[in-house]
Amino acid sequence: MLNQILALQRRILDSLALQENRLVAFRGDIRSDLTEVQRQLVQVQELAGQSQQRLTELRGQIEARSQALTTAGPRPPGDSSGAAASASSGPGPDQLYELSLQERDYPTQTHLHWFINEQVEEEAWGLEMVERVGAASCAGGLSDLDRHIERYLNKDVEEK
Repeated sequence: MLNQILALQRRILDSLALQENRLVAFRGDIRSDLTEVQRQLVQVQELAGQSQQRLTELRGQIEARSQALTTAGPRPPGDSSGAAASASSGPGPDQLYELSLQERDYPTQTHLHWFINEQVEEEAWGLEMVERVGAASCAGGLSDLDRHIERYLNKDVEEK
């Protein structure tokens, strides 16, 4: 009977030793995982800081452009000639379109119609981006803005 108790004690000690070895291995795995998570957290914090800095730069640029457009004066509705066309000495897209109508130059009308529509679309997208940048005041907002721009650019690539 004493031999059975000693054998049982040996099995229990062996089992405890095995469990201790597993626990030590588990602790090592947890430590390495925790170190990796901490490294990734630092990386995410750095990227968020860079995104915040870039957002601040973009806001400054948008505000500067907005002030430049405000000082240039309002454009009449439907005027897609833009500030660049008004600064040049030549006629704008709207004037060229009117001229092509008068001259019955149908290929030029088609091209200018496309061009004017593109300008209106670009201005609408620009205004939407100004609104979205203004609303993106946190890291989550930046992420949403990034996803929106990525979807927009991917849609543009798929269409071509």
